[in-house]
Amino acid sequence: VILAGGLAATFAESFSMGAVAYTSMLANQSFYESEKRREYRHIRQVPNVERHEVQSIFARKGFTGDLLSRIVDTICSDEDVWVDVMLSEEHNVSPVTKQEALKSSFVVFLAALLGSFIPILGFIFTKPSVGMWVSIVLSAVALFVVGFYKSRAMRVGNPFWAGVEMTMIGMCSALVGWLVG
Repeated sequence: VILAGGLAATFAESFSMGAVAYTSMLANQSFYESEKRREYRHIRQVPNVERHEVQSIFARKGFTGDLLSRIVDTICSDEDVWVDVMLSEEHNVSPVTKQEALKSSFVVFLAALLGSFIPILGFIFTKPSVGMWVSIVLSAVALFVVGFYKSRAMRVGNPFWAGVEMTMIGMCSALVGWLVG
């Protein structure tokens, strides 16, 4: 019963996570398209304001004088280039394809599926009374390793404390799930 429930929850939650990743990516694309339409409207209605924004963007990057003027003139001479620059430089958005959304959702689904199997392992190899403790230990170790690896791979922060943080977040989440369920 424990395994059946755990496997059912694992697949349902993993599918849900993948679906959320997919719809999130599509929402990002919708936002991108909305911003793109807005930028086209702005460069047609208030081109001087938009031109000044391009100038400010590239001045902050250190361009000055005649070179800055040539950059602004070049960008603003083509509406499509102008809008693309505004989207990437001012709004920090980029287009998302359905293929990218599907790939992202598949990766999230697999990651959630693999992560969800870790606590189930304790019940596969031991009796239920011991399985819970084995699952807690396996989950804590896996969370620590993921946090440690993430910090080390990204070269951000102290890997040990990143592992501790990930473990604490995961264990608190598990505790909330256990208390509610």
